[in-house]
Amino acid sequence: MLNFEMMKKENLIREKSFEFALLIIELYKKLTASNEFVISKQLLRSATSIGANVEEAIAGQSKNDFLYKMATASKEARETKYWLMLLDKSQIVKIDYQMYLLEIESIINILTKIVKTGSKSIQNPKSKIQNLKFKGLTLVEVLISMAVLLLGIIGVSAVIINSVRINDMAIRQTLAKETAGAEIERIKLIGYWRITQDNLRQEFGSDSLTNLEEQYQLPGIPEGVITPYNYCLFRGVDVQKEIRGRIRHYYYTLKLSVDEDFVEKYAQMLRMEVFWMFQGRLKHIEVVFVVGHRHR
Repeated sequence: MLNFEMMKKENLIREKSFEFALLIIELYKKLTASNEFVISKQLLRSATSIGANVEEAIAGQSKNDFLYKMATASKEARETKYWLMLLDKSQIVKIDYQMYLLEIESIINILTKIVKTGSKSIQNPKSKIQNLKFKGLTLVEVLISMAVLLLGIIGVSAVIINSVRINDMAIRQTLAKETAGAEIERIKLIGYWRITQDNLRQEFGSDSLTNLEEQYQLPGIPEGVITPYNYCLFRGVDVQKEIRGRIRHYYYTLKLSVDEDFVEKYAQMLRMEVFWMFQGRLKHIEVVFVVGHRHR
């Protein structure tokens, strides 16, 4: 269980991250009203992700899950600080950003303390049975003691293995969401007028799943389109992440479906699906988004 100080920090960061997200939404409106659409989108995404990861951390199934999500929130906070500093120094839109910079610095400090305190509380389990003395024990008593010790070791190992599996699943889901978000932002930057099947084929990927490399041809992925979508494209993504000093590869297959006739051609509806394998099973998430046109 988390100690009392940790719980107070948890409630504080929960409130501050939510209030900060509301502030950034208002700032986003001001930036877009001044025709700043690139950095403002990055800022909105990272700033609102802080509170989302904090909420996921509070609902975590283990301390490892809690710390992983809080660490992710800390990374999003630092990215948010970067975008704010960029806006402040460049003055693309002339606004006083100091209030936002002070607030994000406070959030970063709280998240850093939570992660450090939580990391220190996780220690390797120590056996309660130490220096077993055989002198004066019968053979049966020795065997019983050894059996109890073995059961304890098995129990601890099972907990560790289960924790590793949960953590790995959380990592894969988080990377899948981040991959989908990055690809969606990239497609939006293409612009409504350039979203055609030929352009997307060049920018995104292939018409057929079988054209991808073997590791991306996952069994069970539907290759056809489903109404109301007109066509779909596929793309393989290798996400590399350093875990405990080693680079791990996470392979994701992306499927992009396009509805060309959404809102009488004033906008296009797209669906991004991300597929991956976990313990022999096909997993996936999907995000539906709309790209509308602006007057050129």
